[in-house]
Amino acid sequence: MAAALQAARQAIEHEDVPIGAVVVHDGIVVGTGHNARELDRDPTAHAELIALREAAKTLGRWRLTDCALYVTLEPCAMCAGAAVLARIDLVVFATPDPKAGAVQSVAELLDLGALNHHPKWRVLRGSRRETARGMQDRPITEGGRSMKFNGVLIGTDDPGKLKAYYTKLFGKPGWEDGGYFGWQFGDAGVAFGAHDQVKGKNQQPGRVIWGLESSDVKGEFARLKAAGATVVREPYEMGGGWIATLSDPDNNYFQLMSPMPTPA
Repeated sequence: MAAALQAARQAIEHEDVPIGAVVVHDGIVVGTGHNARELDRDPTAHAELIALREAAKTLGRWRLTDCALYVTLEPCAMCAGAAVLARIDLVVFATPDPKAGAVQSVAELLDLGALNHHPKWRVLRGSRRETARGMQDRPITEGGRSMKFNGVLIGTDDPGKLKAYYTKLFGKPGWEDGGYFGWQFGDAGVAFGAHDQVKGKNQQPGRVIWGLESSDVKGEFARLKAAGATVVREPYEMGGGWIATLSDPDNNYFQLMSPMPTPA
């Protein structure tokens, strides 16, 4: 669901309703889509349909058996019907849609006995559901003033390796869903999961570095180092605070940093 939420945020850039969807096969994302009706001037450009089309192209078949569809909002009648026609095994949505949801809210299309396929379905619980609900309630405003940073998603071809590494540092993941897992730090979080476009180690680790704010950078650095974190740079002073850089087995960089001063 983390990947679907990430996709939903892209819809905001072109003033579409923030809905995202991914199709997962054997724990790997094979199709991604976000609402693009305004962008494409297409009434059928729903996140689910875009993700299903991409998945079919990736797998080379229209029958998406052994696949799961994750979507941030309960599918409408068109998208629920598409899941049936695509032979999707499982549909997971983060939050109900009382106005147009066709899984449980205004219709129960996936459970309709007359149909020839009945995907299993469930509603997500926990913080991801609240995040998705908040995206639907949040107005789209010019310049991103209504946006709030939620977190970062890091793809890998070996999620088990990263899960074991970060569990040593931060303990058991705060959440796991559909092969994805992550930790929440305050209002934002970091998530990891398999992605078919990611192979091997990060060749440009300085391009994107995710950070953790701490009032005790030196103390946390010592703890993480003792737990087995790979050190890129020991704590150093910058701008009146401290920064330390570490790395994971995929060569993704992350930093410990002192709290930034509040702008006057």
